[in-house]
Amino acid sequence: MEAFLRNIIRKPVSVAMVTLAAVTFGLLSVQRLPVELLPDINYPTLTVQTELPDASPQEVEQLVTNSIEEVVGVSQGLLRYVSTSRAGVSEVVLEFSWDTDMQRASLDVREKLDLVNLPDDARAPLVFRFDPSLDPMTRLALTGPRSIPDLRKLAELKIKRRLETVTGVAAARVTGGAEDEVLVDLDPQKLEVLGLDVTSVSRRISQENVNRSGGEIRDRQTAYRLRTVKEFKSLEDIENVVVRQGQSGTVRVKDIGSVAIVPRDDEILVRVDGKPAVQIDLYKEGDANAVNVAKALRTRLSDLEDDRELEGCQLVVLSDQARFIEESIESVQSTALMGALLAALVLYVFLRNMLSTLTIALSIPVSVAVTFLLMELTGISLNVLSLGGLALGIGMLVDNSVVVLESIQRLREEGMDDREAVSKGTGQVLGGIVASTITTIAVFLPLIFVKGIGGEIFRDQALTVTYSLIASLFVAATVIPTVVLKGSGLSVGLFGKLIKVIDRILSPFALLFTWLLDGAQRLYVNTLGALLKMPWGAPTLALALCIVVLPKAEDLGTELVPDLYQGQFHFDVELAEGTPLEETDRKVAAMETIVSDLKAEGYPIELFTSTVGESPVLGEVQSGERREHIARLSLGLTGVASREDEARLISKLEERFRMIPDCPVTLGRPSLFTFRDPIEVEVFDEDLEVLRESALSVGDRMSLVAGLTDVIARVPDQVPEIHVRMDPYRLSAYNLSLGQVADGLRSRGIGEIATQYRYAEKPIDIRVRIEGALDRTLEEASQDAVSRTDSENGAILRVASLGRLEEALGPVEIRRVGGERSVSVTARTDGVDLGTATANVSDALQGRFLPPTTTAKLSGQNLEMSESLQSLAMALALAVFVVYLVLASTFESLKLPFIVILTVPLGICGAVMAMWITGIPLGVLSMIGVILLCGIVVNNGIIYVSRIQQLQSTGLNPTQATHRAGSERLRPILITSATTILGLLPLALGFGPGAELRKPLAITVVWGLAVATMLTLVVIPSGYRALVSDSEEAEVA
Repeated sequence: MEAFLRNIIRKPVSVAMVTLAAVTFGLLSVQRLPVELLPDINYPTLTVQTELPDASPQEVEQLVTNSIEEVVGVSQGLLRYVSTSRAGVSEVVLEFSWDTDMQRASLDVREKLDLVNLPDDARAPLVFRFDPSLDPMTRLALTGPRSIPDLRKLAELKIKRRLETVTGVAAARVTGGAEDEVLVDLDPQKLEVLGLDVTSVSRRISQENVNRSGGEIRDRQTAYRLRTVKEFKSLEDIENVVVRQGQSGTVRVKDIGSVAIVPRDDEILVRVDGKPAVQIDLYKEGDANAVNVAKALRTRLSDLEDDRELEGCQLVVLSDQARFIEESIESVQSTALMGALLAALVLYVFLRNMLSTLTIALSIPVSVAVTFLLMELTGISLNVLSLGGLALGIGMLVDNSVVVLESIQRLREEGMDDREAVSKGTGQVLGGIVASTITTIAVFLPLIFVKGIGGEIFRDQALTVTYSLIASLFVAATVIPTVVLKGSGLSVGLFGKLIKVIDRILSPFALLFTWLLDGAQRLYVNTLGALLKMPWGAPTLALALCIVVLPKAEDLGTELVPDLYQGQFHFDVELAEGTPLEETDRKVAAMETIVSDLKAEGYPIELFTSTVGESPVLGEVQSGERREHIARLSLGLTGVASREDEARLISKLEERFRMIPDCPVTLGRPSLFTFRDPIEVEVFDEDLEVLRESALSVGDRMSLVAGLTDVIARVPDQVPEIHVRMDPYRLSAYNLSLGQVADGLRSRGIGEIATQYRYAEKPIDIRVRIEGALDRTLEEASQDAVSRTDSENGAILRVASLGRLEEALGPVEIRRVGGERSVSVTARTDGVDLGTATANVSDALQGRFLPPTTTAKLSGQNLEMSESLQSLAMALALAVFVVYLVLASTFESLKLPFIVILTVPLGICGAVMAMWITGIPLGVLSMIGVILLCGIVVNNGIIYVSRIQQLQSTGLNPTQATHRAGSERLRPILITSATTILGLLPLALGFGPGAELRKPLAITVVWGLAVATMLTLVVIPSGYRALVSDSEEAEVA
């Protein structure tokens, strides 16, 4: 080993060139790394959406949902499936295990869907992936003095097209108002007189709008493409379409109705700060750099402000995901820099030499640059978690260099020449720092067994910490010895004089700390002598501490992942099914007035946006769910607002919203790690009425549970329907089928889409419908005409003559879980952790209060939390096992690793005490901190025991070797622990956006390492002395 080190220090130019190359490529890599809020988390969820126009929920369930569930329910890796059947649409959500290859699962599901047998009028099933990164990167609103149709046209024809040309923007979606369509309103009386119906008129319009290929015609050496072209150029072309021509004359569309361009019925209302607006959602390409795309978008938006066509209009940024990403990453960078400065300060205080401090501090930028290079090579993005892992490693980057430098300086002080001190000093500790680095890295090996969101979060952090530690080991073994040897010549010259001036200025503080450290070292040496006389005392007390503290972990409470404060939240409104859009709009307007009043009162509200008639779908690139009785009111807070301000505002809003009659609201926040509600109870029963009553009963019980709020039994409303009952004998007498009657009623009700008409440079539908079809009474509907296609004159029959129409009630939707009908009861936690709330709900559901056919099961985030925490607990046990394997190989002993392993439960004790004092529950992030702690706390023990063994090899007995090793290793142990703790301190204090993702992990590591370091200094020497007697000297040596 010494020969290798001598060879290294003989080639300082080679070392410098390798280091320079690594730093250069690292700096180039950091500019190429994609910037995201979170890593590419592979959410194991697929949604299959199938439309069956105009079908009732029962028909959708029987004809579509059942068939799809039977086919996709046997997919490999599928854990459960949840289906929702609503009028005209079926949604089946497939939840797979976290280790499922979702690309392959998606292909498998699509292949199975090709085999499903669906009704002829059902549309092809669509498959969507859940992924928060698919949410709009930026949301804009266009407001101004123009009408909503004009604003929408401006947004679609001008703004949308300009923004979609920005590099990295995949698509733009315009919401607000209604899309245009051509409505052909037919006079029902004229149709009856002429013996026409909607279907025949629609067919004629479709036949007159043609642009169709007819193959090729070859004339000698020329080939001509044959096309039949007759497209509508104006509304007059539609009006002049000939519907019938005969002896009685020519009947055109304009003779039996009117043609006009009108807004479609499914209108969506958007307002910003109470003003009508049109919303533009921008989606980025999958591999695009979010921050760079956002910068390009801002440039394009500034150009649009000068556009004359937008004069008087305003483009308001409703949300910009890149802003939060930039702020979060800047926060991580600033905390990492602060940690590095604190670590450097600690180094100077301990070393009392600016040149030595700068030498060790050199390991930080070099290691970080190499880490960036390795991140690009392995496809890791710059995100809050990967940079958080790098910030975690900042304090540890100098540990190896500190140990190497301290060993070299000690030999220098003993009179050894520089070259010999560098080679021997580095060689003495190289085995220890390699072992300590390997143990820290080894705790990440069980990562492959971590399931759930914990494994997804852990992966980027584990790799960045691993890369940084490998880089720091390279720097400590090569760069530091070379710089120390060559840096001895820097004591002269201008730089050396500057270093001396700085040392002279700071010397009073350094001398004071040196005096304190020397006193502490004398006290420790004296105490160590007494401890070695009673070797079992310290380990016994440490074991007692573990017995007292570790069981307290059960009282900490549990959670999945802390809510990430982004200064945004929303209220979802869902009124009774059948509520018209106008009534929903009035309720939302009342809510907007309340928000506006609170903003005037000084609450930190920056802007608020309402969307009436649509509820956005999280994590899926598709338009939201459109129903007239739903809405969403979103609020964005000012930059100075805090989480406490948000909580006060939410409390005030909920208090005032309750004053609006018949207006239930549900609070929501952007969700990044899970798509489930915090508390969810699934109630099962095949009888819809029994299921409804049982779910309400469960909801009543949950309302009494302390710590729960917004308890909602998601019982579908009963909506009024009109059932058409036809007499089969009468149908047979007129040679009609029930399908013919149903088709006729459908065409008279909602009309038929005949073809498309190009308007404002885009195609819009041409709908043919009976005039006043949507505003009819039951009596008028019974007088609808039914055409007889078999008669010569096409005589008209009335619906009433063939049967009857009767009023009935039907469900809005039918929900099933695993093929069983189900209703979910959901709630949010308020002031209690998720684990405690789940336990309270479980207790509340005990007893026989449900019918015998009904069952209730806990679901929600509790399932994900249990899976993640259980796999992390297994990973913790495996991490300890792997550390033991590394230690046994390092020490070539089966007993000595137990001495070092004893520091692991001591560190965990510190972590438990930290969570108990700070009120942090046991969650995925804090468990990751505990696992990381296992690899850190053993480092001091490894350095300690390695030095004891080296001293024994020189002829000292275990007692003498332990006593001397304690005196020599106290200083580097304190330095490495202090640099790591202070390097993590800014993260533990939780400053800046995204701190919720860093604070639990940093706190567990800081407290655990602090407690373990203090106890290591007494437990390691005592434990070693207890396990290794003087008679075993030769064996150990």
